[in-house]
Amino acid sequence: MKPLILATALLAIFVSGALAQPDIGHYPNEIGLFTTPDPTSASDTRLDAPTAGTYTIYLICSNPWNDRLNRPIPELGGFDLIIYLPSGWDFSHVNLPPGVFDLSPDLRSFYCSGLIPVVSDQVVLATIGIECAVPNAGGIRLAAYPGAASVPGSAAITDATDSFHPFALDPVTNDYGLPVMGINMNVVPADDLSWSEIKTLFK
Repeated sequence: MKPLILATALLAIFVSGALAQPDIGHYPNEIGLFTTPDPTSASDTRLDAPTAGTYTIYLICSNPWNDRLNRPIPELGGFDLIIYLPSGWDFSHVNLPPGVFDLSPDLRSFYCSGLIPVVSDQVVLATIGIECAVPNAGGIRLAAYPGAASVPGSAAITDATDSFHPFALDPVTNDYGLPVMGINMNVVPADDLSWSEIKTLFK
């Protein structure tokens, strides 16, 4: 392919990706925070907070998968992780699914047990209220539950139909060092091709 045609084609891919980022939920055991209980795209990882107040976000696991038995997980038996909010933000409340109990010491930590049915390959693990006095921008990160994580170094779920065996969760950005939700900022999915990556093809 001629360089000019190749450059035009790659630019078109970049522009289309910038306007419509890849849908979430394509991969097994994916965990993220979203502005809707039924997310469909990466745009749902951005929370616009123009004023001080309380905002609702949703902790969602997509495509729960049992790697041992190579099958979907029909019912979770629990989950554990911790959420880190940016400076100036705090938790106001957390609502868990019916019958789920949290043994963690604070609102940002989750060490939960209870039966959670998986519907349409997706499950809302928690409905979370966050609040601020000044709506500054920042990213929200997920991490392994400190101290007694079911899977060391990772957020985790358990399979209630497989003796509560734990399985690691992957953040939607594919890296626990990156935020899974942006407040007044965008969070770019890991499988997006950045403009800098496109430019390196022509060096």
